[in-house]
Amino acid sequence: MRKGQGEYILVVGAAHPDIFADYRKSQEDRVDKPGELKYSIGGTAYNIAVNLGQHHQNVALYTFIRSESLFTDLIINRLEENGVRTDFVQRHDYMPESGFVALRKEGKLVSAVTASGITQVAFDRLHIKSAIKDAAFVVADCNLDEHQLNLIIDIANNLDKKILVSGVSESKAKRIQNNEKNISLFSLNDEETNSLIGKSNYQHSDLCEACSDFNIEQMVVTQGKDGYLVVDQDTVTHHPAPKINNVVSTSGTGDAFLAGICHYLHNNEEIDWERAKNSISEYVSAVIKQEGSTVGATTKDNELSVRDRVNDQIERISGVSDYPWWEKATIVIGVMSAIITIFSFVSGTVSTNDVSNWVEQIISIVFLAS
Repeated sequence: MRKGQGEYILVVGAAHPDIFADYRKSQEDRVDKPGELKYSIGGTAYNIAVNLGQHHQNVALYTFIRSESLFTDLIINRLEENGVRTDFVQRHDYMPESGFVALRKEGKLVSAVTASGITQVAFDRLHIKSAIKDAAFVVADCNLDEHQLNLIIDIANNLDKKILVSGVSESKAKRIQNNEKNISLFSLNDEETNSLIGKSNYQHSDLCEACSDFNIEQMVVTQGKDGYLVVDQDTVTHHPAPKINNVVSTSGTGDAFLAGICHYLHNNEEIDWERAKNSISEYVSAVIKQEGSTVGATTKDNELSVRDRVNDQIERISGVSDYPWWEKATIVIGVMSAIITIFSFVSGTVSTNDVSNWVEQIISIVFLAS
């Protein structure tokens, strides 16, 4: 860790379930397309943070998730399992459900619908400032709304922290257009670039002009197999794509790409793009060779089992799991005796005095067991 650098990389943005609906080309003319569904956990900020955590970087995610969502505990568990700090993961009672639903033809994204509940949450300036203050630098995604992004960029600038931003999608990339503060790096793909600058076939001069217009120090434009462009206000440099064999899915490639840049930056003062290639290639290669936007993103069969989740919750609430086996047995016997006693009293087979004596005995047993 370099001198004066903060403790962790702070990633700010969305975490939510992803649903991928896959169909074959032969079904594309049908409205109701036979296919397969895959569930996973994603969100640009989540993906970046998990990629970094899996590569043993000190990273924290700042996000909000719905308190009563089916996926809330799963998201938090996944973060912790992958080495991501959850100090700033906050549960919110009233935010809408979040999620990403993608329609893919033979693995390639055709269209998608995203619901970003985090945009309905007001960020507390002092709280987000305290998180940014101790960070090495900040990464934000454009799933955040314009006000939230401007707040984070403003605080990062005031604290002299680098701020990296991910474009996320064509419509969301434009959320930085009214930013008046400095953005250290803006990462986006070809389609997002077209949307940002308002041209379908941009020239290199358009990219340099965009950096100047939107206060961007450097812009990285990914172009799939054609590599990526590194742009500043004066120059555009082309870099080839990493050579990767056995590609399974390109989902999450852009997030892995930016995570690779973050890894390099966390250990160096500035980005040397030639030297950063190894880090970028390592991150992208890990994701692109498997299904899902991060390694292990796709849910396992038992992870969405409602029965297992309910049983776990009951066990946690009751605290039964904290007792040794003999105390559990005592409690179970006591509860069963109470049920039998009440039933017998209602049916008239025992007297009031008998019920009173048995209840006192049961309470004593439970009290001693606790």
